Amino acid sequence: MSTQNLTQEELNQINQLRTQQSEVIFSLGQLEYQLFVLKRERQKLKNQLEDLEIQSEQAANGLTEKYGSGSINLETGEITSN
Repeated sequence: MSTQNLTQEELNQINQLRTQQSEVIFSLGQLEYQLFVLKRERQKLKNQLEDLEIQSEQAANGLTEKYGSGSINLETGEITSN
């Protein structure tokens, strides 16, 4: 069995490609982690929005019970009955 040696240029090229591949894999891992964090944050915000919608509906129902159906001027607080 005979052996041959790569030239220094060929060896450098292979090592450079391996380094670049490792950097891309590392960057991909960072990106995947960022996506995970963003998805988790998105879900938190969706949950907060759902809670706010429920609170808004409860507030509207409470005002309707107290004042009847109508429109509210949010600047003056005046209620106009329908």
